[in-house]
Amino acid sequence: MPFYQYGNIDYEYTRKQLSKYFLISKVYTATISSSPGRLFAFTLASKKFDPEKDLKYFDFDIKTKYYNKDIHFASFKLPQFMIERINKENKGF
Repeated sequence: MPFYQYGNIDYEYTRKQLSKYFLISKVYTATISSSPGRLFAFTLASKKFDPEKDLKYFDFDIKTKYYNKDIHFASFKLPQFMIERINKENKGF
């Protein structure tokens, strides 16, 4: 939950740890209506595929209640406070 930080255990800590082992590590968000804060952060890591660049084929004609092509790409667009946290960590502060 990006609004709550438990010591150093947060989305940027997780992303940074995964980046030691994977070439690509990215944070994305989703709204979870049943949780406190509603906004959840997740980290995706890959040795090869970038979820924003390498999405070559997906049958977006599949009907879902939530997920679609636009949600996929929008999930990787982070709120400003999360961007600032990531940038701060990457500068070594």
